[in-house]
Amino acid sequence: MRIRSYILPVVLALLVHICVVLLLVPHWFQQKQDPRQTPRHIQATMIDLKSLATEVSNQQQIAEAKEEAAQ
Repeated sequence: MRIRSYILPVVLALLVHICVVLLLVPHWFQQKQDPRQTPRHIQATMIDLKSLATEVSNQQQIAEAKEEAAQ
């Protein structure tokens, strides 16, 4: 067999491999994008700190009154 009989198949094989590599290269270098995480829905309530402080002091006064009554 002559060497010339191998030239065409080798060139075609190289072209096919080059095309496959060129098609795959963009996938290799794409950065992975983080999937967007959807936030969980929560039910929030607004708390007034002044009323909370007065409620706590009222509870303390009630507790002190009960202690005095118990003694």
